[in-house]
Amino acid sequence: MAETDRSTCKTWLYFISCGSGLFAGIAGCLVFIFTFSNYQAGFLALFSALLATLCLHLLMLDHYSLLGVWYTPAILRRITVFAVVILVAALGLMAWYLTEVVTKHQGFYPIETSNPVRAVMSLMNVKWSVTLLALSVSLRRRLLGGPAAYRSLSEASPLGSQDS
Repeated sequence: MAETDRSTCKTWLYFISCGSGLFAGIAGCLVFIFTFSNYQAGFLALFSALLATLCLHLLMLDHYSLLGVWYTPAILRRITVFAVVILVAALGLMAWYLTEVVTKHQGFYPIETSNPVRAVMSLMNVKWSVTLLALSVSLRRRLLGGPAAYRSLSEASPLGSQDS
């Protein structure tokens, strides 16, 4: 099997980053909810883990050349729109929490009501939504004009190859 750009060090760094984001998000969710009773930060950590999982899923499909079987360019465009919506929502939440911190002179402690912790977890959602946005745009472009293997797998997809 020939070496392709899917077997680079960069790809493995993405795998490690997404995997660690997945585990850190789950761990953060459990810690914030069950230890500190900060439900907002726990939910944001869980959502961050879900975004990291979606990024990891897309990367693995691309690595094993199965992206065109699972997704069409139209579905990847919908994922891009989803990532933009999450990005705007996470930026809004982060701005809200930081505004609360500044206007009310809130500190980091107690963690149960800590808006700085919530702002950091919102920032993690911003990070993963930007990653998902960049990844879905890149993979969509690759499906549309990429290697012949992608095009043939995309045309064999049971969902069809419409891109509207």
